[in-house]
Amino acid sequence: MRRPTDPVPVPASGEQRDTVTTVAQLVLRDAAPQELMIFNDVAEEYFTDPSAVLAPPERDEAVGFGLDIALLTPYVLAVTAVVVQFVGTLVAEVVREEAKPRLAQIVRRLFTRDEESDDVAAAEADPLDPAEVNEVRAIAFDHATALGLDDQRAQMLADAIAGRLLRAT
Repeated sequence: MRRPTDPVPVPASGEQRDTVTTVAQLVLRDAAPQELMIFNDVAEEYFTDPSAVLAPPERDEAVGFGLDIALLTPYVLAVTAVVVQFVGTLVAEVVREEAKPRLAQIVRRLFTRDEESDDVAAAEADPLDPAEVNEVRAIAFDHATALGLDDQRAQMLADAIAGRLLRAT
């Protein structure tokens, strides 16, 4: 289990890294705007090895002109990564709950495309391609046999479901 103080691994590229970078820059703009000019370099180091950037080797001497610099940027990145992951989970749950009725309409429409309907989902329900229909058929067959249906009845049920999808497309 990850301790809250452990840095959250952020992918080297992709949407999550882009989101963390954008949010961290916005936070840094308010918290330590003087660090924005070095943000990209520190962020690159952070994404390469978060632990090393957050726990740099201890030095006996000061850096530069006798100043010991403690950057906020790595901590902003680490905290932002945790926050983005958490908020993403919350948003995904909300979207999943809100999408359930709409998803049900689209799935229902995939099976009833040949029947007249004024359902708005009709325009959004893209037909499944033959490979997807075959996958649905295999899933239906496997589940039917797992429930105890003999192979012949399971095949009949799977074929009926696949056939319905094919007629509706």
